[in-house]
Amino acid sequence: MTDVSVEATETDVQSELPLPHLLDTALHQLLTDLQALVPYDLAAAWLGHDDRPALRVTVPDGAELPSNSATRHWVFQSGAQSARIADLFVDEGVNPQGVRSWLGVPLVLNGRRRGWVELLSAQPSLFSDADLWRVEVVVRHAATALAHMEAAAHTRGELRTYRNLAGGLQRGFLASTLPEALAHILAGAATSTRAVAAALLLPTELAYALGLPQVASDPPSPTSEEQAALVTQVAQWERDGEARTWPALNRHDRERLAPAVGNGEAVLPFVHDGEALGWLWLHLPPVEPLGLVEPDSLQHITALLTAVLVWLREQVLREQQAQQSVRMLVQHAHQQRSSAITDLMAGLAHELNNPLSALLGVATLLGRDPTLGEDARADAQLIVDQTNRITEFVKRLANFGQMAGSTKVPVKLTEIVADTLAVVGGLAQQRSVALRVIMPDESPVVLGNRAQLQQVCLDLLSNAIEALETNDAPEVTLEVRIDGQWALLVVSDNGYGIPDDLRDRIWTPGFTTKTAGGTRRGLGIGLPMALDIVRHHWGTIGVSSQVWQGSCFTVRLPLI
Repeated sequence: MTDVSVEATETDVQSELPLPHLLDTALHQLLTDLQALVPYDLAAAWLGHDDRPALRVTVPDGAELPSNSATRHWVFQSGAQSARIADLFVDEGVNPQGVRSWLGVPLVLNGRRRGWVELLSAQPSLFSDADLWRVEVVVRHAATALAHMEAAAHTRGELRTYRNLAGGLQRGFLASTLPEALAHILAGAATSTRAVAAALLLPTELAYALGLPQVASDPPSPTSEEQAALVTQVAQWERDGEARTWPALNRHDRERLAPAVGNGEAVLPFVHDGEALGWLWLHLPPVEPLGLVEPDSLQHITALLTAVLVWLREQVLREQQAQQSVRMLVQHAHQQRSSAITDLMAGLAHELNNPLSALLGVATLLGRDPTLGEDARADAQLIVDQTNRITEFVKRLANFGQMAGSTKVPVKLTEIVADTLAVVGGLAQQRSVALRVIMPDESPVVLGNRAQLQQVCLDLLSNAIEALETNDAPEVTLEVRIDGQWALLVVSDNGYGIPDDLRDRIWTPGFTTKTAGGTRRGLGIGLPMALDIVRHHWGTIGVSSQVWQGSCFTVRLPLI
């Protein structure tokens, strides 16, 4: 539907502007009228913009003018006044027609010189001052008529601008995706200027925040990495299917506020509060005598697209602020939770260490008693071994969760898993959950904070175990492996799974599906906290899940 609408707009533009034909007819009529007042052998009318002729009409049609016309046109460039030359130099190489007399009058529209009319004759001194005056009067009236035609053309251009901009904006608001919306808005802006091609470029940082990729089919190679990092082409439009050279990133002129009139490229910057939000690149059509792209139309386009980009940037800023608030909330909850866990573990370890130390001392003394038999001495040694095992577990329990700020050191991922299994192994055994652990022969090493990575592993394992309450044969698989330049920690279960409509919400702080007796349990900060920790370790965390088949969480951390 988008293409049909754009094509219809272009057809309307072409059908409503038969301007070149009207101008050709009017200038021919002007020269014919002058023939009745001032006889001449050859005449020409030139019409353009800022002294650049875009339309030339001659009487007789197709007549060849002397090649020294540049000399005659200099009269208008220097003085912009009517003039006559009584006798031109005749030379077969420069003036093969043998033109001797010349008379010229400028075409002035609304106070601006927009062209000229010249009469030529083979007779020397043919044109008089009276002839010059009569031609001036006729040309002045003709210029008034042409000025009205120009005003009408500009009015139609303004209406076309409003219509195309409004149409592009409407289609953009109805689009289902942001890239499609920007493509519609760009098409409306391009057809407003009758450009043959256009491209919308944004600062790469803004384009990345909006999720907009580079769309150029054959993007140009920038001259420096810095320029490539600054600008991204996010939308492009062309009137026909011809291959075009799209704007090079190193050619953008961010200072220009309006394009030069005529052929070639033009860049419109969208500036708000001194900050460039984007650029519109236009490939303009050839110069037309009237009905040109006026600055007012370009200002409308600039104002509209600037407003759109300001709105988009505000949405990005709001999203970033919301993410920052969530991040601060998660970090605060993480600190509180870690502090509570640390205090609990430290207190528990302190209470256990005293009786364990006494038990270890008594068992050691008993083992050294020479009066004991071999069986009693073996039992004493067994007590010592098991007490040492419990003491080591308590030591791990005391160290688990102790935060060391954000300091990151090389750590072995298998050691992180082993420490976590020592903590949650009892929970799995209590709930009859089979723990299946797959470790590589050589542990992958990552740069990280040991306590924080333990927290991630603990959250994933605890969630997996708690998701198996309704399973008759509960099993959790924990695997550590290497994938290219990444270390992978994979935790999977055969529980109920996560429904599709909840899969994205599990990362939202405060969201939880854990209930006990109809009462909500859990703070809903475990997974958001794990996500934040993994991101601060330059990694990613993802989930795949199917209902009644279980879930699989994969943590990817860069190897060192």
